Amino acid sequence: MASGRLWIAPTSLGVTGRNRAPRLSPPNPNRGALARSLQQSTPIGSICHDPPMPMSEEHKAALAEGRKQARAIKAYLKAIASRKPGRPVTKDGLQSRLARISQKLEKTDNPLEEIDLIQSRLDIERAMADFEDAKDMADLEAGFVEHAASYSERKGISYSAWRQYGVPANVLRSAGIKETRRR
Repeated sequence: MASGRLWIAPTSLGVTGRNRAPRLSPPNPNRGALARSLQQSTPIGSICHDPPMPMSEEHKAALAEGRKQARAIKAYLKAIASRKPGRPVTKDGLQSRLARISQKLEKTDNPLEEIDLIQSRLDIERAMADFEDAKDMADLEAGFVEHAASYSERKGISYSAWRQYGVPANVLRSAGIKETRRR
């Protein structure tokens, strides 16, 4: 700049990067010197971080209670979301469908029909495994009822939000969550 002319960074297109204007000043040779010196002399993490503060037993208990509430509510909400409208699927219904498919597999000579039946059998077996692994809905509902009121209060979740998600009104009444009406 001593000569009174502007310095423009040399590039093939006259710009220094995507959608950027050209540089109007020469590069600073000392740029980043502090950062380089800190990297060389200081172990990682010792500049910005204070040692962790110990948690009180009350705080630890409150965190554990919050996690317990969240697990119970999440399990119930997942169960509600996985329910499909229509006739409920029972274990006996799945077993009878599996028996019918096995009989059809023995009788068929068509390879395309056979592959379809094999896939249907695998789907039913997977559904039976899921059915056996799933917790009883009554247990999930009991966990929701136990924790929903305090969770709702702590998180600011309204009756309407629970209803829009699909939680039945009688379950919310059992949990002690009052209906809110806007006028």
